[in-house]
Amino acid sequence: MTRRLRGTVGRLRYPGLLLLVGVMVGLAGAQSAGAQTTQRLLQDRRDEYDAAKADFLSAQNAYRVVERQFADALQGLQRARAAGDDAAIDQGLRLAQDRAGPLQAGEQRLDRTKAALDSARRALIEIIGVRQAELVAQMDAAASSQQRNDLNALFQDLNRQLMGLETEAGDALRPQPVVLSDVQADPRDGPMEVLGKAQLLEQLAAQADTAIQDVDRQIKDLTARQRRQLQMNDLVAGLERFDDTRLPVVTSAPPSGRAPAADSTGAGPRPLTLQERIQALQDYRKQLEAYRDQALIRAKEFRRKLGSVA
Repeated sequence: MTRRLRGTVGRLRYPGLLLLVGVMVGLAGAQSAGAQTTQRLLQDRRDEYDAAKADFLSAQNAYRVVERQFADALQGLQRARAAGDDAAIDQGLRLAQDRAGPLQAGEQRLDRTKAALDSARRALIEIIGVRQAELVAQMDAAASSQQRNDLNALFQDLNRQLMGLETEAGDALRPQPVVLSDVQADPRDGPMEVLGKAQLLEQLAAQADTAIQDVDRQIKDLTARQRRQLQMNDLVAGLERFDDTRLPVVTSAPPSGRAPAADSTGAGPRPLTLQERIQALQDYRKQLEAYRDQALIRAKEFRRKLGSVA
């Protein structure tokens, strides 16, 4: 009996500590469950991206075939016209018309699959960011240098995947030149023409507002990504300073600061750093704001003119 009571007292001596351990275990379990959920979503997004890419490449190859067939038909028609062969001209016209339908359908399919690929790529980039944020939190709580090195390796692998996705996207991620449509007043304009020009400028201003919102989203995403990279760099630096038993740590280039030198082998320009991309988007946002404001000012001028020509 005494032994059993002593054991019971020993178990109950630090009930607060037992509660704390239980909470910590519960939190660790929740973090693990969250990470597993994100990993499943990441795999799902990869599968969706791979499927969308396969559809796009299939559509692209099919379009090249019908495009070449249509071009051949046009060349045949041109030869028939040059020869003055009426029968061959009629045949060439029919052939070109027959092949115009598949060409148009191919263009529509190509546009549709490209839009789906762009959407799948954005979704994959987004979930990669979520996974990287989890890795930073796990790195901060890791108990050993081996765990930290493994987590850092995963983080840097995701970074490489991001760079590959962004390189593939190409122009889809680059700011486009901002040029205000050349809508000019004409003394011959009646009320309908003046109103139409005012409405066109207002539509352009609304489109600029939508573009500004998209740029804000991109800046927010890049800033969060830059913050994650800086946090990981700080954690890796702390590991290098204070853990003498560490394994070699793989690090990536810092997202800001001095940019790496251009490649002298002729391989092309270096990719922009995250800070440079953020700055470029901020500059682009200013251009869009100026475009929108100018469009609205000119729209008001047309609406004032509308009263004088009514």
